[in-house]
Amino acid sequence: MPMEEVEQDLLLQDLDHDAIATAQSRELINSGFMEEEFACYGTAYIEQGKIKYYISSTERSMNKFMANCILNNIYPTPAKYFVMRCNVPAGMRDDIRQQFKKHSAFLLQQDYPKIYFAAMEKLSAYHADNQAMSILSAVKTEVENTFDQVVLEVFRGLVLEALTMKHLTKESYAYWMNWLADEYRKMEEEILEYNYYKRSYSGFAYVNRGRLQYVRNAFETKVIEQRNRMITEGKVVTPILHKDYYAGTYANLDVCKDVFRELLETYYNRGFFSIVTQLRDLPSVVPIKEYDMWLEKVKTMGKKKAVDSLVYHGHLWHVL
Repeated sequence: MPMEEVEQDLLLQDLDHDAIATAQSRELINSGFMEEEFACYGTAYIEQGKIKYYISSTERSMNKFMANCILNNIYPTPAKYFVMRCNVPAGMRDDIRQQFKKHSAFLLQQDYPKIYFAAMEKLSAYHADNQAMSILSAVKTEVENTFDQVVLEVFRGLVLEALTMKHLTKESYAYWMNWLADEYRKMEEEILEYNYYKRSYSGFAYVNRGRLQYVRNAFETKVIEQRNRMITEGKVVTPILHKDYYAGTYANLDVCKDVFRELLETYYNRGFFSIVTQLRDLPSVVPIKEYDMWLEKVKTMGKKKAVDSLVYHGHLWHVL
């Protein structure tokens, strides 16, 4: 058969395949079926002796929940992103979404055995020592009256980091939040940027072979996951910084990725990283021997995610 005829036959096959796929899709739609994607964020934790699962449809609500947990001395597992695509019969969307959320919780249950939660309940019970107050108070003199929103967001991240490390009490955290609120009020008269078209970026810094490196992404969950991995590996990292860019300020939002990179380099510089290192070098409130004992128990279950999560928290609390 001549080459031209072979190419024509292959082209007809592709067209036939597309036509068949289109016909099948039309038939599903006529029958009340639609392909749809379901996504959610999930985490597991123990509260007052009960293992619980939090499943959220939005990234923002998950991040808020995680922060509130830390404020109440609860340390959930690192948030996981779940996604599923399937054909949805007419009128079944809500039922399938609920089933998907339940299945996501079931997957978390499979990854984290009861012994993991027993370990987290015991280890997280140790009270914060408030050693970060002197470090934060020294930084306050450089932050106060700067009228710089990014500076305040950077400091807010530092305060939350100190709380997570158990080096700041709940009362001291409240003190800093009130102080930050006062600083924000000083800027109330500034014109706020607002536009329907915006692009958001998240990022952090870490040291690799003596050099500051930066991670940034428009998908915040990816940034959180990468930062969690680096903490589990024992790397010292900065808090995550977020920034929204509006079309009213930038005619071409595509340039904002590079603008955000410059922002990270400006605020997450060597001076700031030394402050993060000071917090990281504070002695842990969690006894090392007790942590090691629980870690060995969790390892015997053969659940990698549970081990990784306990190692992650071990680095957060400076036990490792």
